[in-house]
Amino acid sequence: MHICGRLFRMDRTTRLGVLRDESGEITISFRHMPDGIREGDILQVSGYFDQKTFVVELFERLVSGNYFHKDRDSRWRQLMMDESQRELIRFRSAFLKAIREFFWERDFIEIDAPALVPAAGMEPHIEPFRTELRMPEESGTEFFLHTSPEFVMKKMLVAGYEKIFYLGHVFRNGEDAPLHSPEFTMLEWYRAYQDYNSIMKDCQQLVSCLEENLQPNWSHIWREDGLLARQWETRTLNEIMKSTCGFDLGDIGIDDHGKLIKILRQNDITEGDGSWPIEDLFFLLFLNRVEPKLGKSSPLIVRDYPVWMASLAKRMQDRPNFVERFEVYIDRVELANGFTELNDPDEQLQRLEEEQRQRQDSGRTQIPIDRDFVEALRVGMPPSAGIALGVDRLMMVCCAEKTISRLLPYDF
Repeated sequence: MHICGRLFRMDRTTRLGVLRDESGEITISFRHMPDGIREGDILQVSGYFDQKTFVVELFERLVSGNYFHKDRDSRWRQLMMDESQRELIRFRSAFLKAIREFFWERDFIEIDAPALVPAAGMEPHIEPFRTELRMPEESGTEFFLHTSPEFVMKKMLVAGYEKIFYLGHVFRNGEDAPLHSPEFTMLEWYRAYQDYNSIMKDCQQLVSCLEENLQPNWSHIWREDGLLARQWETRTLNEIMKSTCGFDLGDIGIDDHGKLIKILRQNDITEGDGSWPIEDLFFLLFLNRVEPKLGKSSPLIVRDYPVWMASLAKRMQDRPNFVERFEVYIDRVELANGFTELNDPDEQLQRLEEEQRQRQDSGRTQIPIDRDFVEALRVGMPPSAGIALGVDRLMMVCCAEKTISRLLPYDF
């Protein structure tokens, strides 16, 4: 009988060692103490089991483990030695599989969107990675790594694909914090002929499905407080701001910097001035006074945002100063941002141009407007709704982990 694996521990006095492969580890016993092998070597051993110990009669060293001892703090060594980290990597594979099965069972088509695009998303607060496409005998053309597959997905809606999802990597430069990584996994899905209420239902069903299918086999790393199984709560952003900070969002327009600055000072926030964009002033208040309380006792949907906070969302018919946008919060972590999609090409172009001006004013990387996206809207995108969900963050919430890096095989 032959077994292969890495030698992790070796006691030369007792001739006992531990051999490990991906499936686990076993105790091995050498009948004769071998010369020249050391911890870290990858071995092929031949012999037989005596109860729970594998007795080694013959062995061959397949790979030397000399370097195994040199860098004890390296990421690869952590992946090798930390069993809790190894379990999270296995859990990640099961998690991604469960997400895909959720959408396949509902007849969604997975879209393999390109990572390299001529125009990244225009959001003023997101910085893309820039690169250059070089063709033979031609000057280079600037390209970007996508910050979201959103424009591609909406072009697919125009092309007639009505239930689609994307599960893959996106890239955002300069983002490195407990809840951020420059490269992370995004889940986006879209439904034609639906509004944001349908996507809200999808979110609840997805989390419920993950709880039902994964918790039984991963109970040793799954959160223990039952938060994910509780009844979801839905509140408007205006309700939250009234109860928490004492003002009506309907009274704040895109040029009402002074009003928001006064509210900031009333909430003991000294940062921010009239040179800040209105959205930045709002988020200064929101992130300090509101977000740390959201989704703490139950999963929460925050819905209906002012129009100056949603460049790609459709206006509400009965309240045109607000848009059909929502966010999902669980355990004080923002997980997803969804909306009924804006499909008016003229209004969409106007909003993209405004965001482009905001990027220029703030010194951000200048990004061309995706004219192909605007032209696709002119062809006609059906009434639709969609969402972007941070998969790594959702894993964090499911495992009650505090940092994204724990869920990533490699971090930055």
